[in-house]
Amino acid sequence: MMKFSPFRLFSFFLAAMAISGCASPTEIVLILDMESPSQVESIRLVASGSGDSSPPLDTLLDFDAAGAPEFPASIAFVLEGEASTLTVDASATLRDGSTIERRVVTDFQLDRSIALPVYLLDICVDVECPDGQTCGDLGTCTSASISGGSLPEFSGDPQDFALINR
Repeated sequence: MMKFSPFRLFSFFLAAMAISGCASPTEIVLILDMESPSQVESIRLVASGSGDSSPPLDTLLDFDAAGAPEFPASIAFVLEGEASTLTVDASATLRDGSTIERRVVTDFQLDRSIALPVYLLDICVDVECPDGQTCGDLGTCTSASISGGSLPEFSGDPQDFALINR
């Protein structure tokens, strides 16, 4: 498991942009937010692309550590290669030991930077869902898939970057 390292990931992003000639990036910007941010101890993010032969990105965001990210946190997943899907599992451990888990699966949109909101809601504390589903806005299990074409454009500067290679 890797610790959150914004400077290292940012340097990878800059290198990728230099190699690509600064074309419009194909990226998904994860916007991670919580209903009760003061209750979170840590969040584990595991992200992978379909067909990606490299190990998944496995990052622990420790909210008790110095320099911890603030909500909403944003991480850009930049695709190198053909458009594919991105799967992100977010698991928040709260100060009372309970957990909130959310899974999202979406597809990259070629030459677009899209915003993927992931809200960790109190209503989802300790809710377990079957494969392919996640705890939704009503606290019930719903499909984890979201069409990338339905997501809005992202504008702004993400706090961190990761590359999804093909």
